[in-house]
Amino acid sequence: MISLRLGRYGLVAIASLMTLPASADTKLFSGGTCHANIFQSTATIYTHSWSSGILNYDTTRSLAVSCPIVRDNTTSDPTSATVWVKDPHDPQNVSCRFLYDNGTTTTWAGDATTSGFSSSLQPLSLPLSSGHTGYTYIVTCTLPPFTNPTHPPEVGKIELVEP
Repeated sequence: MISLRLGRYGLVAIASLMTLPASADTKLFSGGTCHANIFQSTATIYTHSWSSGILNYDTTRSLAVSCPIVRDNTTSDPTSATVWVKDPHDPQNVSCRFLYDNGTTTTWAGDATTSGFSSSLQPLSLPLSSGHTGYTYIVTCTLPPFTNPTHPPEVGKIELVEP
């Protein structure tokens, strides 16, 4: 026979745990996991020890990058996706989108674009859509040419929140 002694606080604690709502699952991905799109393989791309991101050091061409995103929840769509980018090029801007891919179709809800100069990472909240259970996720960004002598355009990190 097993005897269980719970004081009044122990019983309250157990009851509280049984009614906790499911919490969101937030993941951070380094921009260093991104890669240059194959048609731009001759662009000058670097990652540095002082930056965990992918940077565009090409002085004449924009750089398109793709960033694979790991999803844990394959039955619900994400609740938010944010990319931190550095945009030291004015008037050209960094543009990013969140792609859903099921192997035959790739869709997205829209683009998020910086406006103006930024020498530090700034968040871009990506538009999302629903109905993509079982799809894979990819974030794509276009980085303008490197024209600022101290701050190259960069994808620094990506944050994904799933239910």
